[in-house]
Amino acid sequence: MSENSGNILRDNLLSIVGLLSLFITIIAAFWSLSDKIATQGERIAKLEERISICVECGNLPKEKNKSGDIWTEYNSKEKDDKGSTSFGVEIDVLEDKYRWNCGKFTKQDIIKKGWLMNSSETLDEIIKRYEPNKELGDAKKIIVVGTASSEGDLNRQNNLAEQRAKTLFEVVKNNINSNVPIIGMSFGQYVADTSNAKCSDDTSEQRRIFIVKVTQLPDGISDYQLEQEIKERFVELKDKNPSFPVDIRDYSNFRDKKQMFLK
Repeated sequence: MSENSGNILRDNLLSIVGLLSLFITIIAAFWSLSDKIATQGERIAKLEERISICVECGNLPKEKNKSGDIWTEYNSKEKDDKGSTSFGVEIDVLEDKYRWNCGKFTKQDIIKKGWLMNSSETLDEIIKRYEPNKELGDAKKIIVVGTASSEGDLNRQNNLAEQRAKTLFEVVKNNINSNVPIIGMSFGQYVADTSNAKCSDDTSEQRRIFIVKVTQLPDGISDYQLEQEIKERFVELKDKNPSFPVDIRDYSNFRDKKQMFLK
């Protein structure tokens, strides 16, 4: 092979190598761009999900510090056929530092996180720090809820949940200067998981303290209709917001389709 032919072959090979290198660079850039697009798509999907929650359920959860006690506010609204809000609630959940004491229901029967740790504070003191006149003064109606955990006999635990609702009813009533109607509501016993039969931190999550403020209410709504609306809002909040700490479907009165409003 002549020197000239060798040079031509070498130049051709170099050209081919150069083209292959350029092709590989283009492919790598394409995959990098694809990964960035996919990542951006995931971010957009998550943002759209958060926006969906915000639009359909009202505001995202908001923490309120009440003299050291943390209440988390969850909002849920129902739209009518014209897109206007026809029914709305604000559910305020007391931080998990406080729970109902196992098997107890008076305003002295509040425990702190760590179920063996008794609290020296009464429910009266906690609700006063919550500032009920400020938080509930503009409510259309106020719903106070009683729950009971999974340990124990169903009838006894259902009665315990009712007594807790009545206690919270009296405490809220005595600490709010308002004519806003207050309604007691009992979820009954937690029945979704009965494996935790002993009173412990494992079941204390089922004995949280929360208050429902009805912010928007249709004219002429009956107590039966109001109860159904409240249940729907609890279901929606749990389905659309995993951080919502209670699932009403896990309790006996919802499961058994019993009346939850107290007479």
